[in-house]
Formats: sequence, C-alpha cells, structure tokens
Amino acid sequence: TKQEVKTFVENTFGYNLNQTLDKIRKTYPLKEKFSLHCDKCASEAITCWLLADSFEEVIRNAVSLGGDSDTLAAMAGAIAGATPGMEIPEEIGTKCYQLLPDDLKTVMLQFMYYLQKK
Repeated sequence: TKQEVKTFVENTFGYNLNQTLDKIRKTYPLKEKFSLHCDKCASEAITCWLLADSFEEVIRNAVSLGGDSDTLAAMAGAIAGATPGMEIPEEIGTKCYQLLPDDLKTVMLQFMYYLQKK
C-alpha cells in the first residue's frame, strides 16, 4: 500500500513525506537550478505519487512543482506506472510512442519482445 511504502521510505532513507505540494513549492531546492542528483528530488517525486489517485495526477503534481520538472515527473511517473491501478493510460502511452524517433521505437519494441520471451 502507499502507507507501507511511505513508512518504509521514511524509516530507511529519512525522507520527509508529510509535506503538502504547496509547502514543497515554497521550499523546493531545484526550483531555481538544475541538478544531476536525483536525491535532491526523490522525496518530492514520491510525495507527488502519494498525493495522487491517477497516473495523470502524479505527472501534473510533479510538473506543478517547477524546477527540474522533467526529472521529477520521470521519477514520479515511473513509480505511478508500477502501481497497480495507476498504470500509464493507453492514450498517453500511444502519444509518447508516436513522438519517439524511429531508432528508439525499434529499441523499445526489441525490449518488449525480449520481456515477453522471459
């Protein structure tokens, strides 16, 4: 459950997952600068997931925080996509696939084929 994940992450990594999105928006460390360190936004990504009921809401939460929102949305979206009942909606997946260059489409299809054989 989300509560079990929250408790585990808080106890294991010491993250504060009790903040509201409004509170994060005021104090988000990457709001003004970019960082390659995902530990600077991991707790925020998890919070975006905890406070959402759908994949799209998770992404909207992440983007709404500003700053390095592509990294934040990628992390939060990956968590959501792996959550039963919160999978990536088909229309979003289809649109993203259409935007990929052909070489990446090939790699993706090869990877999906590989996974199906397992």
